[in-house]
Amino acid sequence: MLTIQEVHFYTILSDMGKVNPINCPFNEDSIMDHIIISKVNELDEVYFNCITCKSRFTPGTNVIKIIKDTIDKYKNQV
Repeated sequence: MLTIQEVHFYTILSDMGKVNPINCPFNEDSIMDHIIISKVNELDEVYFNCITCKSRFTPGTNVIKIIKDTIDKYKNQV
């Protein structure tokens, strides 16, 4: 399971330019930047809201693996 703390750490790395940002899966053809907000539901599950296109999505296994692997790589460097 992915925690909001892990997403926050990944977002910090993204803001620093070390990793790619989390993207909205619904903006493949869009030229607009989509604004993604991470949240936690009542079961402590992380999900994302795209403010731009008003969609809500949960991270899949690939995104979770990317975030966790990235955190393992950078956790002692920041």
